Amino acid sequence: MAIKLQIRRGTASNWTSSTPTLESGEIGYETDTGNVKIGDGTTGWTSLGYVSSTYPQVAVSGTDINAAGYSVQGRYAIATTVTSNVPSAWTPASDGPGVLHVTKLSGGTIAQLLVSTKTQKAFARGYDGSAWTTWVAVSQYAGSITVTELANDAVETAKIKSATGTSDGVTDAKLRQSTATSVIGRSANSTGAPADIAAGSDGQVLRRSSGTLGFGTIVNANVDASAAIAYSKFANLGAAGVLGATAAGAVAALTSGSGGTAKTALGLGTAAYDDSGTFQPILSASAGPGQVIIRSGVGGTAGLPSLSVGATGQSWLAIVMNVRIDSIASGGNTGTQSVTVVTAATSYSPPASGWLTIVIGVRLS
Repeated sequence: MAIKLQIRRGTASNWTSSTPTLESGEIGYETDTGNVKIGDGTTGWTSLGYVSSTYPQVAVSGTDINAAGYSVQGRYAIATTVTSNVPSAWTPASDGPGVLHVTKLSGGTIAQLLVSTKTQKAFARGYDGSAWTTWVAVSQYAGSITVTELANDAVETAKIKSATGTSDGVTDAKLRQSTATSVIGRSANSTGAPADIAAGSDGQVLRRSSGTLGFGTIVNANVDASAAIAYSKFANLGAAGVLGATAAGAVAALTSGSGGTAKTALGLGTAAYDDSGTFQPILSASAGPGQVIIRSGVGGTAGLPSLSVGATGQSWLAIVMNVRIDSIASGGNTGTQSVTVVTAATSYSPPASGWLTIVIGVRLS
């Protein structure tokens, strides 16, 4: 009498849901994938390895990789004579021999992985139950990817795909961490790897200086004379004011009411006098040849003011005019004038009460 031997079997999902423990040496077969497991008496189904992982490498005769023998789950030696339906980038003479790994999946689908034992090229494709898909190259790198391993020696945006298959798939979150308050770029005036360019303090701007890109302040050398700052870009000034400084330091707004020191240093003084007899020069006494001062005073009951011109070691042209004010008021025109060169400090005063004295001094040397 003939003996029929049947092994324990079921679909992959049935095995997974029940996860039985096979006896030592007991065989379990997945009817929809063709995968086989052999029990050890202690390990549950889901933790037990498939026998396919230990399939021996066998050879199939013929030159077509689409032959039916290559569709059975297992490992196959691919000789250099197998030339039909191989990947277009696979050159049998130089890439062969290789190894073909075949895995049967549910629904009659099949997955194949072809690996060269010489050049380490790898290609994968699948069978959907009716036709084979196109071979796709599989990149395998043991370490970092170098530019020589990439087409055109560079990673381009068009070569990086997002999850939806479109370009520009690299988001900010995929970039490496950067230094605080920095940008990524190339500071040197040469081609090379990018790096962080950091701002060291507040108020710095990104600019190119002496051929180097970096953060810093803008100095005169960095300002293009043809792109001068327009007057309209300055802050508004008070009435009758100028931008300047009375001493070395920051520029500030100076007006006619900024005080005697500022007016003296910038020539903003007036020739007028006040009732206390205080007189202001047009230019300071520290100026050189060409300096002009105007002093005036009116004689009165409180005394006659002294109007000084010149200094020792200097030469001044003194123009002195005396006018009788009370004569002008009554329609008269009494007065005197003189022009004198003085080389030392010289004082002038109104002749008497009711007289106006005007002294104009021009420094010659």
